[in-house]
Parts: sequence; C-alpha cells; structure tokens
Amino acid sequence: MAAGIYNIEIDQGSDFEISIAVASQTLDGYTAKAEMRTTAASDVVMAIFTTSISNASSSGGTITMSLNGLDIDTLAAGAYVYDLIVTNETTRKQVRLLQGSATVIAGVTR
Repeated sequence: MAAGIYNIEIDQGSDFEISIAVASQTLDGYTAKAEMRTTAASDVVMAIFTTSISNASSSGGTITMSLNGLDIDTLAAGAYVYDLIVTNETTRKQVRLLQGSATVIAGVTR
C-alpha cells in the first residue's frame, strides 16, 4: 500500500499540530516517527516532529504530529518534505503512512 499524500503548511511564530485518523490498520503496539528534510535524499534532518498515538485499537487510532513554535522559528521559510512512519515494536515491521510537502510560512511579528 502506498503512503497517503498530504501537504502541510507550518506558520513561523506558532505551534504546529495535526491529527491523523488511521482506520485501515491497528496501531496497538506501534510507535510513530516523522521527520522533515529539504529533499527526500538529504541526510540532514531539519525537524523531528513530536508524535503520539491515541485510541489504538483493532480498528485504527489517531496519530498526532506536532512541532514547537520555537523550533519552527529556527527553520528558514520555504519548501521541505516530510513523512510519517509507524513501527510495530514487536515485529519491527515499518509502514510509511503519510508523506508530502511541508511549506514553512514566514512570520512577521517577532
């Protein structure tokens, strides 16, 4: 199954948070990880999202991805890419659930 595509916009000067409902796969026993880079081939991680899984059950659950506004302010405005991977902590099986572009929008108020 190919990862879903969802493009996000992240405002400088604000905290960022998005919740993703997962209905097609149980998230019980899984952890989530999401990173942002300038390109998919880049070795440099520009930001690591804080992730949490809630309501994990046989019918899915919700994954929350967030970035602190102070961390966002260290990023240059512009285009990045990100993805979200879940890992089964028992089998170590990984699934990329979501990917897309992440545009950091410049803030004005400092």
